[in-house]
Amino acid sequence: MSRKWHPSQSRENAAGIWLVPALLIATLFQNYYDLSAILDGEKLALYAYEGPLIFKLGKDAIYITLLAVVARRAFKFQQSPMTDYALMTFCIIAMLFVFSALVNGPIVALLGIRWSLPFLLFFILRDWARAIERNQAIRWLMAGMITCLAAQIYQLFNMPPVFGEVLPGIPARTPGIFIAPNSTAFFACASAAFILALSGGLGKFSAVCIALAIIISLLAQSGTGMIVSFILGFRALTSKRPAIFWTISLLIVLATVPNLDSLTQRDDYVSASGGGRLKVLADITQKSALEIHNFGVFTNAANLQSDNPKDQVAADSLVASWIGNFGVAAPLLFALTCLFITFNMSKVDWKIAAPCAITFAFFSMTTIVFEAFPMNIFVAIGLWVSQTPRSQANRPRQNQSIS
Repeated sequence: MSRKWHPSQSRENAAGIWLVPALLIATLFQNYYDLSAILDGEKLALYAYEGPLIFKLGKDAIYITLLAVVARRAFKFQQSPMTDYALMTFCIIAMLFVFSALVNGPIVALLGIRWSLPFLLFFILRDWARAIERNQAIRWLMAGMITCLAAQIYQLFNMPPVFGEVLPGIPARTPGIFIAPNSTAFFACASAAFILALSGGLGKFSAVCIALAIIISLLAQSGTGMIVSFILGFRALTSKRPAIFWTISLLIVLATVPNLDSLTQRDDYVSASGGGRLKVLADITQKSALEIHNFGVFTNAANLQSDNPKDQVAADSLVASWIGNFGVAAPLLFALTCLFITFNMSKVDWKIAAPCAITFAFFSMTTIVFEAFPMNIFVAIGLWVSQTPRSQANRPRQNQSIS
């Protein structure tokens, strides 16, 4: 009989305690230079970063640390975290890495590994997710959301109108602690979804985190953020009535999407944002759908190191980057992921994990989720935390009286 892992193991437990604060601190460091430039009036593009590289390496250090923690656990208990569909996925990505290294060089191929790390971590974090100290994680996530909102309020009165003006003298699209306003909304919605997963959707923090997500998305003027945050709100209100929830969610989408121009106060938002993404998707599909050597080419980092970044096709959604980087293997990897979810996530309580799944699904259409740090880790772990029973000692205090 194989030995079972217990979350009381010191190193795993320490990582579970400090993961969320480490993610938030790394986020502030990696965005510091960009935010300083924005406050000085510069409108930055994702492919034009010129700050110190050390600021961008925090997330890589956390990815590698998580891989090391999982590898240590696997070695200690002789239980591989990679089985069946996950192992096949790792093998296919390794093959794509080799082809890309031969054609594009090792740097671009390594950038593909860097891009896919959150995806690979999703497959192996299943057992480790139970090490998360839920009370502390919820407090840190709330602190992160409040910090983001405070930064947005400060920017309303002190930031030059790099994204235009919503009112005379009032800058539009305040980005909070991120460079891209859409990333700000994604952070708010992913944090709220993670809190709902950690708390089981119960308690006083649920309403507060959803309200923060709505306000942050409104200030960021993100259409996706507005839709997702409102859906999360109705999810909390109708958690025991799924039929009502799905009906209301459909009505929210149908009512919101045609009116996003007025809701976001952005001219031609629907046609420019939606149409632009469809064009990018079509261009990337044409360039990469039948190729096997473009792994790493369609990443933000590859654009940064390119001699002519503006001539590159910059993927602006997970769907586009998935097709671009995986190429001909994209449908196979999608099928393997679906099989993994179907047969390897049977213990997940989807009523609790639903907010993270909803957030992931919607933002995948407007954001390269694999490159959206720390939201990709929030969503990945949020999908796993509902699979294990919570002990009274590790359950949020507001839920302890609920049977």
